[in-house]
Amino acid sequence: MGYDVDVPIVIAGSGRSGTSWLIEAMTLDPHYRPIFEPLHFKYVPNVDVDWWNKYLCKGDNHAELEDHFQKVFHARPDQAWYRWMHFRVPIDASWYQTVTQYAYYLPNVRPWAKQRVVKMIKANLLLEWLHDRFQPRIVFISRHPCAVVASRIAYGGWQDGKSKWMRQRRLIEDHLQSKMSLVSSIKSPVQMHALNWCVENFLPMLQLKQNRFEMHHVRYRDLMLEPEESLANLLNFIRLPSERIPGLIRRIMRCKRPSPEHVDKWKTQLDASDIDFTFRCAEEFELPIE
Repeated sequence: MGYDVDVPIVIAGSGRSGTSWLIEAMTLDPHYRPIFEPLHFKYVPNVDVDWWNKYLCKGDNHAELEDHFQKVFHARPDQAWYRWMHFRVPIDASWYQTVTQYAYYLPNVRPWAKQRVVKMIKANLLLEWLHDRFQPRIVFISRHPCAVVASRIAYGGWQDGKSKWMRQRRLIEDHLQSKMSLVSSIKSPVQMHALNWCVENFLPMLQLKQNRFEMHHVRYRDLMLEPEESLANLLNFIRLPSERIPGLIRRIMRCKRPSPEHVDKWKTQLDASDIDFTFRCAEEFELPIE
């Protein structure tokens, strides 16, 4: 399959893993139209909070989510619903917030751009279902668990997330039953974030290992330390025309310059016991650590 503007691109990964950096880098190409977090119930009308980290398998029926993603991938730019995807205005926003958001995100509208790049941090457990239903080109980005944990703690405002996936009986029965002793041992926010990283990453990593469907894996570490090679591989995967790849990489290196110093910053932010627990948690889930 060659370049096709009707095929959407999905960037998925855990929060604080580099998804925002990646969509901002890719959409330096003006032919791409960025769409941020279409599962965010605070910004998008009629989104159910239970869709966050929703576990779905290939062949499952979920009419509401299917209709939602049909809009995300194919709604016309003149539809009111679609504008929420661009301006990220909270549903209960004041007039000042609304004007501010519209002014800040106006460059993202791009009425001439045909291909959509959709960034999501709460869709990791339904990627196989999404691919089966819509065949987007999916890019999954991962980052060292200690770096993600340290970044979430530093920035604050992150929910523990446990309540979302603990209510999903089938997820627990299919994958997490043997991990419940680890779940019950959680004693701190750092440990909770480490566990959440594992739950958010184990299924995409397993699907990549088993080659269940076409998905490209990119590591945050590689984007920061070997950006040109990593970006070239990614852009080839999404079928960006080869003549546009060198120019986009140059723009990324100039405007979104990678920050290698962020790669191992976590080593000075977490104490030894938190690092040990995070490594033990990743090992329990059989997740590779960069």
